[in-house]
Amino acid sequence: SESQFGFRKGKSTESALLLQKEIILHNIENKLLTLGIFIDFSKAFDCINHKILVDKLYQYGICGPSLSLLCSYLQDRMQCVCIDGHLSYFMPIRYGVPQGSILGPLLFNIYINDIMNTDEDTHFIMYADDTSLFLSDADADNLIIKGNSLALQICNVVKFKWA
Repeated sequence: SESQFGFRKGKSTESALLLQKEIILHNIENKLLTLGIFIDFSKAFDCINHKILVDKLYQYGICGPSLSLLCSYLQDRMQCVCIDGHLSYFMPIRYGVPQGSILGPLLFNIYINDIMNTDEDTHFIMYADDTSLFLSDADADNLIIKGNSLALQICNVVKFKWA
């Protein structure tokens, strides 16, 4: 999505901030109030549901051997902890994408891409797992109603994806 500024060549936090500034200035010039909602999806890479991700990959047209390879990449991963030279038991990893990998950010972006489909009047600006939402209206009461409605929609989407 064009709203994602993280993990993309030629995009940066500076680009995201400049867009935020442009939105706010545009609203000021048009005598509109601006409401910002800021979300940090903590541990987002660790919470990705593999089944939902695989379904999304299929919806985006990834199928056959390519999808099988990605499924293999996500399945049967194990982790353990080493403290003072002692290893814990190996435990299966049921959720998440590998951090520090080349595919991790891409898979994360695919997973959250449709979160921006909740409202076409909202400006979404994402940098990795941080999301800024901007709404505008001439009337403060309408803006609050829009903001509450959008926050509820986002909560419902996130609850489904991270359940």
